[in-house]
Amino acid sequence: MNSTSIKVKKFLSNRNTVTIICAVIGVIVLFVGYQMRINSAIQPIRVPYAKVTIQPRTKITDDMIGYIEIPQAAIDDMGQGNIIVNEKEIIDYYTNINTMIPQGSMFYKGVVVPQSDLPDHAVYNVPKGETLYYLTVNMTTSYVNSIVPNGYIDIYIRTTDETTGQVRVGKFIENIKVLDVRDSDGLNVFENTDEVRVPAYVMFSVSNKTLYYLMAAQELGLDVIPVPVVVEDVDLESSNVTSSEIESYIDALASEYIQDGGSIDTEQTDIPGQDKDEVDNSGDNKTDKEDKNNQ
Repeated sequence: MNSTSIKVKKFLSNRNTVTIICAVIGVIVLFVGYQMRINSAIQPIRVPYAKVTIQPRTKITDDMIGYIEIPQAAIDDMGQGNIIVNEKEIIDYYTNINTMIPQGSMFYKGVVVPQSDLPDHAVYNVPKGETLYYLTVNMTTSYVNSIVPNGYIDIYIRTTDETTGQVRVGKFIENIKVLDVRDSDGLNVFENTDEVRVPAYVMFSVSNKTLYYLMAAQELGLDVIPVPVVVEDVDLESSNVTSSEIESYIDALASEYIQDGGSIDTEQTDIPGQDKDEVDNSGDNKTDKEDKNNQ
């Protein structure tokens, strides 16, 4: 036993022997690493592709996706790291605006985006039966950018009696969820950008009946005032009319206005970058507008 141990020690104490052993180990490590790299490059992986042509701004569902096996090296060469291989980053995502994915194409980063990254993503959050409405604001009336997406606002109507000079203020709608805030170019005010953007439109959805009164109020020159629900304003909170009184008041003004030859236009002017065909999520909006204008 001792003689064997002595022989091993003598063998390892030989510098030439140690050098040869290290060289052999190095060659083995290089060979194994090379083989692993080769196997990794040629090993096929499952990659999603489009089974059908997918139009811009379309939600991608599982039945639109097929799978094909492609070597990793080929994926790296073709996509330069931009090909999406995980279907979880595709399903329930959207094709970007003005970007179509042809049938048979793989999915690329930047072409497939979450709904929140779409320029007109607010449209997709309009509840069924309601219509997207955008209220004109500025830095002052937005409470210095205190009105933000996913926040809540109350809407007040304010007017002054021309005869008595009395100011009439009433809370017309409360706890409305803000869907988006855009600047005058239709860009999201709160995007992650170094550019300073001034709010021009606050976007939210309302019922057809409420839409009529909001549009009529603006047409008739009444002040439509958004107030963040976290902001307490003494003058506005001390309302002296109710929402039903506001509706009756607008109806009376509208009736007189129409009799004098005017008309209530309930069609909103387009926001830059906003698809007008998408803003109405109601099936009977037109009928309600016509009924109100005929009153």
